[in-house]
Amino acid sequence: MDNVPIGVRELEILTLSAGVYSSGINFSALRAMHDWTVETLSKRPAQMQDVNSCTDEYTYAVVSIVGSSAALAEYLPDGGEIERASKAFERVVGRKIRGIVALNLSGENALLAVQAAAVLDVPVVDGDGCGRVFPLLEQTLFTLGGITAGPFVLAMPGEETITVDVAHERTEAFARFCVAAAGGWGIFFGYAMTGQQLKATTVSGSMSGLLELSGDRLPTRSRSKPRTICRGTISALEYPGHMSPHALDGIAFPSDAVSILLREEGGRSRLIRLEAHNDIFFALADGIPIATTPDQLLLVDENYRVVDIDRLVLGLRVEFVVIDAPPAWHTETGRSLAGLGSPLILQTPERSRA
Repeated sequence: MDNVPIGVRELEILTLSAGVYSSGINFSALRAMHDWTVETLSKRPAQMQDVNSCTDEYTYAVVSIVGSSAALAEYLPDGGEIERASKAFERVVGRKIRGIVALNLSGENALLAVQAAAVLDVPVVDGDGCGRVFPLLEQTLFTLGGITAGPFVLAMPGEETITVDVAHERTEAFARFCVAAAGGWGIFFGYAMTGQQLKATTVSGSMSGLLELSGDRLPTRSRSKPRTICRGTISALEYPGHMSPHALDGIAFPSDAVSILLREEGGRSRLIRLEAHNDIFFALADGIPIATTPDQLLLVDENYRVVDIDRLVLGLRVEFVVIDAPPAWHTETGRSLAGLGSPLILQTPERSRA
């Protein structure tokens, strides 16, 4: 559907639902982005556009928050970041922006896409570039479709704006370096695309899917229904630091690693080990692999709300669930981009029911 308005009422739903597919949200940053977006939408609602109606006559820009969510909560926007970023981006690509796409729909990014569309008076595309959440700007379905992020623009609070043109695989590294020198966070405009490129790479319908949810609970009926792997109690939390599988793959991620141990309740009473780095990326049961990124691996509480991995405590009863990622992430190139290298063969009852 085209021209679906997203106003303050829809924003409230989106603010709750944006935590569904993320295992780590800074709620202070989300509230700051919410308040900023309410101010914008109270003047003019955004309009949501179906991916299939995007045309090649137009140029679409991908937006994302870069840097630390904690920094966003402490160093509030000056209000001009979106306009500064968009104008600089239009100068560098030589075309007007006619639509906005979210890099992913986790937390602040979902709200930012709506706000940017309203500020610029262009549609926000009903979709996103990941279908789940990855920590790096280059870990997208756009990348898998051969589209590069640069040249891209970063706008930081304090009226600082910078245009960057680097090798695609260095996008996150350079962006993070720039925002670290300017307060810790910024707004990213990149991945200039045509309508045809969007149709070939974007996960269609993901934003309207969030708007159909009743809050911050996982959907029980959706295109990708969560699969319950087990229920259990957190028995240990370990912090191995730099010695995580992702770090050993040569990828620099912006947070520390943690190992989560669950004691399964009922059934086989297995010991479940979850490895997390920004989000949960690998799971074993009694030493046997049972789930892995690129599927989204989540812990939910007894109310079926996603648990922030930074807020886990010993003794918490949780459910371990998996949401299947878009098929492109399960190709050899998709798994490599996700930081996994060669595919793992998971011959388990849980996987066979996928």
